[in-house]
Amino acid sequence: MLGKSALDELGMGGHGLYALTGDVLNPWDLTRITGGSSSGSAALVAAGVVPFALGTDTGDSVRKPAGYCGIIGFKPTYGLISRYGVFPYAPSLDTVGYFTRTVEDSAIVFDYLAQEDHQDATSLKSKEKIILKIYHQ
Repeated sequence: MLGKSALDELGMGGHGLYALTGDVLNPWDLTRITGGSSSGSAALVAAGVVPFALGTDTGDSVRKPAGYCGIIGFKPTYGLISRYGVFPYAPSLDTVGYFTRTVEDSAIVFDYLAQEDHQDATSLKSKEKIILKIYHQ
């Protein structure tokens, strides 16, 4: 772990304007919002500070800030990435997702994170190895 980022209070919000440490600014345009509760993670990836960052997505807390910041936001199929340690807002919807700058980086992160976790009862017990191939032209 490299560090922690800011997010909307209690992980609830669609703007990135209510973090305890202050507003989370969009690195592409400081007059625009980052969107979503995982806004700090998205801003750090978009600014190139970190190669990837985690976020949780119950509604659109990974996908929305990714779209606002022009990066990849991935919400995997429920159970593919462990939710161990995540505060349960809506247990049947809560998902750990992540941000990257490229699809290739997203595939690498997914391959690492998509593992069975015996500490998470919702973690998929058996699955075929998912292979993501990135084709370069």
